[in-house]
Amino acid sequence: MIKIRYSAVDGFSKRKSFKTLKGARKYAIAMLGPYPSFGSYYAVSDDGIGKIEVIEGVKMRQLFGNYPEELKSSEDEQDAALETEMREQAEYERAFKAEMEEANKILRAYRIAGCTCSEQQLNLVGCDCAATRGENK
Repeated sequence: MIKIRYSAVDGFSKRKSFKTLKGARKYAIAMLGPYPSFGSYYAVSDDGIGKIEVIEGVKMRQLFGNYPEELKSSEDEQDAALETEMREQAEYERAFKAEMEEANKILRAYRIAGCTCSEQQLNLVGCDCAATRGENK
């Protein structure tokens, strides 16, 4: 079952149900025209007067179906570009995280068992107390 809602700027609103995509498509095109502007779950006529919202049963693009091939190809290109950008961003974040972990290993001051050095001394010059010289054994 396909359920859609048509509304107009004058306040008119009507919900309709269709058993087939063909019937829903025919109604939607009759109300908005064949090439409306699309939102995430709605479509608006070119003049901005009518709007159709999909309630259930079908995706908005399936409802209008036969939109021009150049629009479809530009959407596909945009989707591919977005996917590539997201992959690149994820790779950058992984590389950054690995670099920070490596830097953290280098910069972290390690305390040897029995060390009496202060945190400041460990960070500035490293451990130089009796524990590292073997005088505590």
